[in-house]
Amino acid sequence: MATSPLDHRGWSAAETAGATPGDRRRVHFVGSLPPALSETDRAGMRWLLDHTAPAQLTTLPCDRDPRWIIEWLEGLRDRGPLELVLDGDSSDYTRMPVYRVRRGATLHPGDVGPRRAQEVPAAIAARRGLGVAHLPPHQVSMPAPLDLSLFAFGVPSAVMRLLPPAAALRAIRGAIKHLPTFTAAITAEVEQVQRLADRQDEHVVIQLESPAVMVAYDRAPRAVWPLVTALLTRQLAGVIAALPPQTSLILHGWCHGDLAHKPIADTRDLSPLVDFANNLAARLDRLGRPMPPVHVALCDGETAPSTEPSDYQVLRRLRGDIRLFAGLVDEHHPEASARALELVEQVLGRPVDAVAAACGLGRRTPREAEANAALAARLSTAPVLVVR
Repeated sequence: MATSPLDHRGWSAAETAGATPGDRRRVHFVGSLPPALSETDRAGMRWLLDHTAPAQLTTLPCDRDPRWIIEWLEGLRDRGPLELVLDGDSSDYTRMPVYRVRRGATLHPGDVGPRRAQEVPAAIAARRGLGVAHLPPHQVSMPAPLDLSLFAFGVPSAVMRLLPPAAALRAIRGAIKHLPTFTAAITAEVEQVQRLADRQDEHVVIQLESPAVMVAYDRAPRAVWPLVTALLTRQLAGVIAALPPQTSLILHGWCHGDLAHKPIADTRDLSPLVDFANNLAARLDRLGRPMPPVHVALCDGETAPSTEPSDYQVLRRLRGDIRLFAGLVDEHHPEASARALELVEQVLGRPVDAVAAACGLGRRTPREAEANAALAARLSTAPVLVVR
């Protein structure tokens, strides 16, 4: 079975020599910080290091948009052959701008790329300016092509019935039709990031982000979940297989959404997550590609992690070789976060590989972000109560 580059480059020599990486939980940050804490690349990375020591980080991210893809989505107004169907200020999920391809125009990958690769040289220079000898890998957060296509053409607005029926149908058709263009755009960006990293001799990890996964299950009837699993994993496995083989990945693939620190999906049943992750891992096995570690949101901006043991029992079916970053760190509910960690690890029969918040910290206040980072650092060193 193939192994992820993160397995042998993201852990210490002692761990790769025989110890299990999960025996020492790390802290994972999805990426963003409140704007006041990340006015510069260097300031944001310095904050992450300072507020989690002595805990070890999985990666060191440097996200510039605290609202995930909103800057990109709003910027499409001025790019290429897209025109507005519905305007909005992106203040919440009901006020997102919606686009379509202008009549007679052709959409190209360069028209829709998120341009994250352009941020890498400055971020690497800022990393080196930190003066820290052994930094974790640089994380580049990259939205999945499916999510970009869905948001650009307004499928969330269509699902929420904010578009007339005819426009809603066009949105869905447009997202499906142009998905290959978005896939080509993301593939090209990751290739560019990898070339930059190789030239700079830097280890870069791509965090591939797809909240659309949970939203799809949340909106679909349970009876069609197996079909949803097949479609999502086939599409995502194809994206991963198209990336350079040396690319290190993390999958942020079970997310409630966090715009304005409010969820767009409220699925609490973890069974589709397990089916999705197991199915994706099997497909990647057949393609000779490693299964990325998976960041799993177990709470959201409004709801604490569950402390009901029964809610986690389905995790017994999760493949033992799938590395889990548990997104259960809720600074407003520290006791529930600690209990959820115990329950998850008892069911898995092993420690999780990292603890994390449910999403980025960009929609929190600076004080909340500090409390979340402190709780994550504390949970990362909590006693391991798993009986082997």
